Amino acid sequence: MEEVAAMQITVRLVTINRVLAAALVVLTLAGIGVETLSARLARDLPVVRIFSLSRESNVPTWYSSSLLLVCSFLLALIAASKKEEGARYVRHWVALAAIFLYISMDESAQIHELLNNLWDLPGIFFFPWVIPAGILVVLFAITYLPFLLHLPPKTRLKVASAGGIYVGGALGVELILGYWSDIHGTDNFGYSLIDWIEESMEILGASLFCSALLEYLGTAVKDLHVSIETGRDAPWQPTASPT
Repeated sequence: MEEVAAMQITVRLVTINRVLAAALVVLTLAGIGVETLSARLARDLPVVRIFSLSRESNVPTWYSSSLLLVCSFLLALIAASKKEEGARYVRHWVALAAIFLYISMDESAQIHELLNNLWDLPGIFFFPWVIPAGILVVLFAITYLPFLLHLPPKTRLKVASAGGIYVGGALGVELILGYWSDIHGTDNFGYSLIDWIEESMEILGASLFCSALLEYLGTAVKDLHVSIETGRDAPWQPTASPT
């Protein structure tokens, strides 16, 4: 059997950070640009549907979902490494990986918006999904506080900052968006601008979290190796069909 030479993949954090920053700048500038253009021309242009941060199933949605999926993968790597070391809080890492996997799926499928059909509330609760989501966030914060405190100070600060920015956009700005929508509706430039702020904060928060996880992998996780067992070393034996 032909053997393949060992390959080492080196990830430069500074390069990843530049890519994340560039993507953030391009998407946010494109988003506000197409919204402004649409408002001035009073037309729903195709380019708006492709790059608007207040629309779904477009380039920003794909990027946000992909970024959250990468975070889930990194969390799973950390969880596997911590389990191998016999370290504490393995379940917390696993749960975080599962949570971000769901958030990534929800970003594309917009599952949470189904809750908006259950209640008809005014003001800041115009989008009522924020109520159960807010409760879950509070419970999560209380449950994960010891986990957060056990992280290295630098990682703790970055993770807390990333989480605050992401939740501040997803829930905090969503409350403002609900208040605006209840009074002015959703088909106006004000709505698009507020939603642009919300989505920009979400992308920024996810980008910071992704960077923090990569840095943690490179500093706190010792001797990370990934191998793939294909089972080819064992000879394949056909099984007899029952007669």
